[in-house]
Amino acid sequence: MSVSHQIYEIINSADFKKQLEKINRNYPNLKQENIIRNAILEQFNDFYANENVRAFAEHPRMNNTRVDLSIVNRGLPDPYKIECKHHYSNHDKCFANYGKRIQKEFNDRGSDMFILIVQTFDSSAKQKFDDSWDISTNISKYQSKVEDWKTNLKTCFNNFLNISSTSELLEVVTIDVTIPYPSIYHFYILKRKD
Repeated sequence: MSVSHQIYEIINSADFKKQLEKINRNYPNLKQENIIRNAILEQFNDFYANENVRAFAEHPRMNNTRVDLSIVNRGLPDPYKIECKHHYSNHDKCFANYGKRIQKEFNDRGSDMFILIVQTFDSSAKQKFDDSWDISTNISKYQSKVEDWKTNLKTCFNNFLNISSTSELLEVVTIDVTIPYPSIYHFYILKRKD
């Protein structure tokens, strides 16, 4: 089974949904990019690691930056490199110009996979939760009031795929969680063709 299939299988699993529920419950005041990346890493190592294959965060260092997540196989010289991004639906004008970011994270960085996580949530329920704990996250300002972001992302990925015949966008995975407030995680997974 390919690494891309293993990662996709993890993100689609009931175990991963439980992890996302735990993350949303424990870190509702934070951007969750690294926490979600770590959950993917932990599940990969729980299910697929062995004496020759293992996932690592922030490895390897390339061009003065670190790869978000890599799958290292002792028998191969290059790791499988994964970049992860987490945004809310109003990021950069509802993702109107996100194609440049896709190019940078996937092609320019020589990634094998790019995982974009877009988190949407019920803004009023989030505000009630924040108010009940007297916390000020101000995350709601990054939440779009319209669904344009989906169309914009579809256009950006399609434009990228039209010039990159060696990559493919897997079926978008959506995961709903309800605690401490309704939230949906949308996983856009771009990978090199096997």
